[in-house]
Amino acid sequence: MRRRQALAAFGTLSAGAIAGCLDRSPLPLGPEANPHPRRVSIVHIGTLPDDVAFAIDAELPTPTVTDRHPGTLVLTARNLGAKRAISVGVDGCRPFNRSRGRSENGGLWLYGARDEPEPRVDGRWEYDPDGPIGYPAYGCARRVWSADESQTYVYSVWDDPVTEGYYVPGTYRWTHSVSTAPPESEMDAEPTSRATWGLELRVEDA
Repeated sequence: MRRRQALAAFGTLSAGAIAGCLDRSPLPLGPEANPHPRRVSIVHIGTLPDDVAFAIDAELPTPTVTDRHPGTLVLTARNLGAKRAISVGVDGCRPFNRSRGRSENGGLWLYGARDEPEPRVDGRWEYDPDGPIGYPAYGCARRVWSADESQTYVYSVWDDPVTEGYYVPGTYRWTHSVSTAPPESEMDAEPTSRATWGLELRVEDA
């Protein structure tokens, strides 16, 4: 089994280039005991002020990390107001996309369920790239949500390849800025409301 150690921080490159590169060097390890299982639980789900009129809920349908699968997180977002442009997108602009999938201060990484990286460290739910980790540089405009529209986002909960350890027990946090504007607004229009939504997960030995 190979273990890699990341040494560099996120960077910013021009549009069309690769942003957020992490330089990594190999750190070989000897045989290790099976690190599974681990259990992931939800510690805190944030709420947004009434003037934002938007809600994001979270659940863990697969809370245990085993040899066969990582944990699974599902977010459900709902527009509680009228038709508006909201800074919560889908697909490549979903919450926690690209480098934002990494928890604050590192430790865990949320990948879209169809975007898990390859290859991974043998026997572990941890990305093992042969070189820097890069992210496409593009911007995300606010998406127009219909009244009472909802969207579901499914994530795999992986270990963070940038930090030492593996599913280290502790609490991990992510945040997402939610802003709203009239549906016909330009991309850079001033928001009519703005707040930050947060999520905290805890990892424990199962």
